[in-house]
Amino acid sequence: MKVAFKTAYLQREIVVDAKPQTDLEIGHLVTFEADSGNLSKKSGTTAADIAAGDYIVAQSDITMEYGHVKVENRDYSYSPVVKQSTDKFKKVALFRVNNPDDIIITDAEGD
Repeated sequence: MKVAFKTAYLQREIVVDAKPQTDLEIGHLVTFEADSGNLSKKSGTTAADIAAGDYIVAQSDITMEYGHVKVENRDYSYSPVVKQSTDKFKKVALFRVNNPDDIIITDAEGD
């Protein structure tokens, strides 16, 4: 399920070391297990499935893992994907869901 904020009141991006269990995209609602580092897509398709403590993917690998957007070579094409990495940790930027009422579903099924 992809989501977005209505207001994003008092939101801050959090950078974590995580192991995405599947390919994710910006806006995916995910769960993060701090002890293992596992980052997984949250199942469900309705507003009732969104809970405080869930996370939203904030940036892709292009802007996080590589340090900068590669525009010098004029071959930049943006990808909103955070690639799967089940065996090693990688930096992932997330927004924490503090208020489920501030979340709107932008794509419930077509992830």
